[in-house]
Amino acid sequence: MKKMPKLFAMILALALLTCVSAFAETAEIGKVAPDFEFKSMETGETVKLSDYQAEGKVVFINFWATWCPPCVMEIPDIQKLYETYGDTLEVVGVSVDTDEAAVADFIAKNGLTYTLGIDPTMSLLMTTYPSQYIPLSVFVNPQGVITYMDANILEYETMESLYREALGE
Repeated sequence: MKKMPKLFAMILALALLTCVSAFAETAEIGKVAPDFEFKSMETGETVKLSDYQAEGKVVFINFWATWCPPCVMEIPDIQKLYETYGDTLEVVGVSVDTDEAAVADFIAKNGLTYTLGIDPTMSLLMTTYPSQYIPLSVFVNPQGVITYMDANILEYETMESLYREALGE
């Protein structure tokens, strides 16, 4: 009889999670980017996507991992894009690694200066920005609307073109 309350609690929790997932916003091209928050690897503070949207910048969200060769290949180009257009562009890198220390080490070794966070449960990637693949790149225009979202490795020229498109050029 004592197992019944635990079973009931588990069923109730599963039902609640299902309901929350059903009503969660999901990202789509042409729609306002769903807000999300994560812990900044640099400061340890909670950062929200809407913090950058309030600044009127293009936001480039990149989901990646240290163990993903295509992700690692495009990171130098992402850094270069940020260094070139940082006055009108914010880059948010969201690692799906489970080892925070490995991510911190990777950031330090590669001299990354854009905003980086971690989503070790992949909940943001799997529900809000639904993809089973990385790298996933998302460009959001200054009005907060998604102009591009795809799981592909991007070269610098393509990133630059997508940035300009999101900027309205």
